[in-house]
Amino acid sequence: MKKLLFLLGLSSTIPAQAFFLECNEVANSHIDDLKVDISINGEYSIYNRNKVKFEKVNFSYTIDTESEYPWSQGTQIFSELWNKQDYSPRVYTNHLKFSVYVGGAGSYGYGNLDLVLPRGPITSFFTKKPITGYLIMSHMDDHLGGTVELSCKTFK
Repeated sequence: MKKLLFLLGLSSTIPAQAFFLECNEVANSHIDDLKVDISINGEYSIYNRNKVKFEKVNFSYTIDTESEYPWSQGTQIFSELWNKQDYSPRVYTNHLKFSVYVGGAGSYGYGNLDLVLPRGPITSFFTKKPITGYLIMSHMDDHLGGTVELSCKTFK
């Protein structure tokens, strides 16, 4: 009996296998009339339905891609990123949220980014259908915020 309880406890801490996620903005995405380009990609592991960890995830964004110089631009790679366990949304129910602050080396801009992904398709181990996710951008260069719809896909 003790062995069974021990093994059940281990199953929630050991990931089943790694998957890859790739997300881009849907066509003609804008925030306050500024065209936005988004690229997010990285490897992730599923620990259980409520616990997902990204490894080597890359967030890249450009705001105002239609002008000669972008209004804000940033790229940052995170070596480890867990979903927020205490996330209890009113709008994006049954979703997982991954929060980051972009503003390190390679960024001309800075701000808070929240990647919001549907729990079911992300934790179901594999889906061939496109997944709709969202990137909530807050305090971008202390001025701008908005939500960008993403088209995502997962693969092994």
